[in-house]
Amino acid sequence: MTISNRYDRQTSILPIEELNKIHILLVGVGALGRPTAMIAAATGFNTVAIADPDTVEPHNLAAQGYKEKDIGVSKVKALAREMTETNSEINVLSYCRKFDETMLTRALDSGSDIPLSDRKLVVISCVDSIEVRKEIWEASKGRENLGLYLDARMMGPIVQVYGAHRGWESFEYYPTTLFEEKDAFQAPCSARSMIYPCSVAAGLLISHISNWMRNIPVEQYISMNLNDMSTLSMEDRVIPKRAEELVAG
Repeated sequence: MTISNRYDRQTSILPIEELNKIHILLVGVGALGRPTAMIAAATGFNTVAIADPDTVEPHNLAAQGYKEKDIGVSKVKALAREMTETNSEINVLSYCRKFDETMLTRALDSGSDIPLSDRKLVVISCVDSIEVRKEIWEASKGRENLGLYLDARMMGPIVQVYGAHRGWESFEYYPTTLFEEKDAFQAPCSARSMIYPCSVAAGLLISHISNWMRNIPVEQYISMNLNDMSTLSMEDRVIPKRAEELVAG
């Protein structure tokens, strides 16, 4: 269905012709990935590809926002259906399996009559494993069309969003955040995931894409604790810099 005035309230910030150039691959559609995919669908990016091997289970309802009728259905199938119901004009791809490098190519090649050279790939990692994050980053970083790489992490009320923009300091910084799996903090199962911090993280992820599209420097790291509403202080914040500025300095 084509609705002529669907995007009228956002076109001054997100022009339709620019949205049509954006192809997103979102890996992991649990607590962080599901709300991100829904916002991406409503926003109207050309293609949103989602990947996750898991099936919806009862404990996913409160923490991730899946519906009762989704229990026993693959997450990507349930989510793709809801994304299409929200916006049937975008191209939704779904992969019910673990990440593999072919997804990057398919996300970029699908659903567009825009010349390939003008398409921009955005990769969003919403997985819960450092090792898988490393795999996604290694497969993505050399892609010529990669415009932006994003990574969201959370633990209870604390959310973290990382941005890596080629040609900027953030592209060199991000790999330093990929510590060893054994060093990851292990919270109790009942304290790992809540839906409201993940919705905040989802908004931050999409705002990164919006800023990048408008040539606003992408933040390499944002941390927010919703217990006390604290974020990184201005003293701790790293001002985004282009790679050539670092060399010149």
